[in-house]
Amino acid sequence: LVADMRRVHAAINRALSVSFKHCERREAGDRAILGNFLDFVESMVEVIDAHHAAEENVLYPRLRAWLPELPVAELRADHVQMSRAGWAVMAAMDRARAAPPPVEMTELGRSIARLASLWRPHVRVEESYITEPRLEAAAAGERLVLLAQEMVEQQLGVVRPRELVVPFLLHNLPPDDRAALSPRIARQSLTPEWAERCAAMRPFLIQ
Repeated sequence: LVADMRRVHAAINRALSVSFKHCERREAGDRAILGNFLDFVESMVEVIDAHHAAEENVLYPRLRAWLPELPVAELRADHVQMSRAGWAVMAAMDRARAAPPPVEMTELGRSIARLASLWRPHVRVEESYITEPRLEAAAAGERLVLLAQEMVEQQLGVVRPRELVVPFLLHNLPPDDRAALSPRIARQSLTPEWAERCAAMRPFLIQ
């Protein structure tokens, strides 16, 4: 459970950094490059939203009993702020799609930076409270395994389009972490039927 949570956090951390650095180039390049990059950014926002939905619906209700010191109210308030920041990213993406070339990337970069400024301290708080020793002291191992499975099911159940988002999640991780991620996710790597759709994002991914 904790290892998978940290891997998802790491994938999103990387994606935020890659996205912001690409925006620092100021201009998007041709329409094909822009579209590929916006697929990457949209997948990032989808993964963040799905991860937070799983925390809200599955993780936090369970941890209230197991880790009463976890500041759930504050973490949920962070989710609200990040959701609004995600909407701002999506709105900036829509404007980038509609703009005549060359597309100026400053607004999108600012909106991604705002999302990152909320995400990173939120993750530090979660990871400081939600640790293996604390969970193992509070709950039996089989309950933690079941909770990890529920988290995966919840996240996979809401992400769209899955043929972009699942490869996005897996390939923002180095191979060892990718292989160690929950098997339910790891089995859904770049399958042939998804390869064409997600191939355009590959310049931004870890192969």
